[in-house]
Amino acid sequence: MLVDLQGAASATTLKGLAENLAQQIIEAARRLPRTVNLPNPDAKKLAEDPFPALQTWFTEIERSNRSQRFLLCLDEYERLDEVVKATSSRAPLNFIRNLLQYQQNWIVIFSGSHELSELDDYWSDYLINTRALRMTYLQESEARDLILHPVENFTNIYEPTAVDAIIQLTRCQPFLVQLVCYELVESLNGDIRKNQGNADTVKATAQNVEEIIPQVLEVGVQYFRELWTSLADSDRSLLRRIIHGETPTQQDKGVVRKLTRKEMLTQEGNAFQVPLVQKYIEQLLEEE
Repeated sequence: MLVDLQGAASATTLKGLAENLAQQIIEAARRLPRTVNLPNPDAKKLAEDPFPALQTWFTEIERSNRSQRFLLCLDEYERLDEVVKATSSRAPLNFIRNLLQYQQNWIVIFSGSHELSELDDYWSDYLINTRALRMTYLQESEARDLILHPVENFTNIYEPTAVDAIIQLTRCQPFLVQLVCYELVESLNGDIRKNQGNADTVKATAQNVEEIIPQVLEVGVQYFRELWTSLADSDRSLLRRIIHGETPTQQDKGVVRKLTRKEMLTQEGNAFQVPLVQKYIEQLLEEE
């Protein structure tokens, strides 16, 4: 069951956050392949003391579904930091720690873009029982399979050079591979309709891939903007200098290490790992 904490964190009260979490979990359970109808939490108790009420609700769900295990994904979990600061309360984090320790049938995945070292120190206490798993690039063979066979019986619409261009542009970053492919298919379909072409004979070329880059940067702007704004001033400063052709100095070693871990720069620190990310930052700097 997926819970989007970016949306939930817009709540300015603990009651609002707890209600949002419960509603997202109920809706997610309804959308499961085998629908699970969860009861609503006690509204009165939720208003009086939100997270103990939510804890009781989780226990009730567990008791009513003894043969089931629940996989709960808290996406963009770092957003809870905003709620902690807005409410001056760590009740949501205490609730999650209790869930990890005592709710046997609940498994929690924290999905986010920040390393634990980038969060405030108090997070270490709440995530002490978790294991970190880095999600990185696809293998090239996996990326090629995703491009050529996104669904069963997908028609091959790519020239080999186009596939190579997508691999080079995205470095097999899964979201970017899918974003480029989606925009490329949309572009080809538009050309077919406009020119009344034959869909069976149209093939994407490397030039087509190059031509849709501006559209990819526009459609994927939320991803790229989040990538940029999540960086510290020192990180952005170094990236600006690299864009302008400067070479990192000895004093930049710490920042280079950090940006290498975040898969922004190569280990040498003088080149971007993902050309598409570099193109976005170049565009951003031109507009400043």
